Amino acid sequence: MLLALLPALAAAGEISVILNAPGAVLIDGQRVEASGEGVVRKTNLAGGVHLVEIWSGRSRIGQLELDVPVTHEARLIYDAGALRLLGAGPLANAPANAPKDDRVVVVSGAGQADAPTGSLAIKGVPLESKVLMNKQKATWSRAELDFVSTGLSPGLVDLVVDGPGAVGFAVQVDVRAGIHTQCELVDLDLRCFWDGPARDDRSSPGLVIVRAPTSMNPGVVPPVLTPTPPPVGPAPVVPPPVLPPPGPQAIDEQAFNALLKAVDDAPFSDDQLGILKIASSGYFTCAQVGLLIDQISFSADKVEAVQILRPHIIDPQNAHTLNEHLSFSDDRRKVMAMFQP
Repeated sequence: MLLALLPALAAAGEISVILNAPGAVLIDGQRVEASGEGVVRKTNLAGGVHLVEIWSGRSRIGQLELDVPVTHEARLIYDAGALRLLGAGPLANAPANAPKDDRVVVVSGAGQADAPTGSLAIKGVPLESKVLMNKQKATWSRAELDFVSTGLSPGLVDLVVDGPGAVGFAVQVDVRAGIHTQCELVDLDLRCFWDGPARDDRSSPGLVIVRAPTSMNPGVVPPVLTPTPPPVGPAPVVPPPVLPPPGPQAIDEQAFNALLKAVDDAPFSDDQLGILKIASSGYFTCAQVGLLIDQISFSADKVEAVQILRPHIIDPQNAHTLNEHLSFSDDRRKVMAMFQP
């Protein structure tokens, strides 16, 4: 190889990668940090073949092998899920007597990303829970109030939730390549659906409901949860039966006791209020709200807790009973004002 004839040259090869999408860059197995301009640069490379990889979490999402002479630089770009060669040429400080015909060559990897991965998220699980997706700890997203894992290999993903009270179960969810799968836990019903760019209607007929076990049992094979896409073609029009609108029902005793314990176990008021925000999709009686705010220490936080739950209180005519759980008259006035027409 011509590269073997150049050991005495002062120049050294260089590879730079422009990052237009999130990802970690490894060159020859070593991670290289990006500069403030979003460019990863590796200098002083020996002549020969070098492996450039793009990783997201524990998944490799792109790679390219390049034969880079010591007198040359290679410029790559990563965007839209693909790593490709952008350009190459001699280094500015290459010796004048360096050969002119040794160019950067792509040895292997067409610059395309590996098989696309999927992502999985679950809402309705208390913040202090431990959530594993394929034995990988999920990340808590404060903005979305859910646990998220990305870079998951397509197929059945083991979803394990170990939380306070009755919030604990193990299921398997079918994750598709390039598609985001969204799950929601509501009163121990686990709802999962594919929520990709082409389908964002969460009330579509593709919704699947599975009853999740209330406790974990290693001896039981987890049920398989397979979200189904919406049917192809227009659905038949079936006139709905005329029924009186059902009134909202307060959460049952088991679910409420689990929520009460979660609020009581939370170390800080912000954590307690965060749990109530997650739980506010359900409905409550004034008696239940009173027991919940009894777990909160500061009077201002008690008032905020009532404000969070106010839209989901089914018996506002009993609002006066909340006064028994408030110590200060000013707080009572604020709470009673929430129930004024």
